[in-house]
Amino acid sequence: MVGRTSKALASRAMIFDLSRLTIARREQVERAIRSISFDFERLRPGMRAQGIRAIVVAFGDLDDAGARAAHRLRRKVEGEQASTLGLWYTDGRIALSNDLNDLGVRVVFALEAAHAVDQLLLDDEARQEIAQTYVEDVGPSARAPAWWDEAYEDQIGEAFMFAFVQAYTTHSVRDVEFRVTTPRVIAAVRRVLSPGYAVTKALREARR
Repeated sequence: MVGRTSKALASRAMIFDLSRLTIARREQVERAIRSISFDFERLRPGMRAQGIRAIVVAFGDLDDAGARAAHRLRRKVEGEQASTLGLWYTDGRIALSNDLNDLGVRVVFALEAAHAVDQLLLDDEARQEIAQTYVEDVGPSARAPAWWDEAYEDQIGEAFMFAFVQAYTTHSVRDVEFRVTTPRVIAAVRRVLSPGYAVTKALREARR
């Protein structure tokens, strides 16, 4: 059992590059990774396809001009108050605010890791299935909201990270700025991100 756990942690370490962190920060991020039940090894094919060898994790001042231009999210999470708490860059980097304490690191890392899962694992069909669950009155003519092409506070791509955290961690997150994460949304996220979903989809496409 110990060997199996060590192997799993080593595999996750290969997905995330923590080499730029201090010992204390590395231990915080390792705890954050362990707090997420999602198997990040499943991101590897998407990483290879997009030329990302590992997801680099770093800490820094996220209130500089570059960070503000990259992401305008302002959030209070688990009592942590900061201007910009975390960023996901599409070239395979997660940036975390220097202001975060241990609990804040766990929560914000999970939120930004959700963006990595979105980019590296989901396709448009999967996103559409998740987006559809945000429609309050689902019917034949109900239109699922767009993943990104909405007003910022209505973007499903941002709301998804809160659904991911609620589906795969025990962290408490406040999603009041985005669409409410209902149990139906959480169930849809778990279904779409399950290994069985990918297998079923592959079989369905093979029969076409």
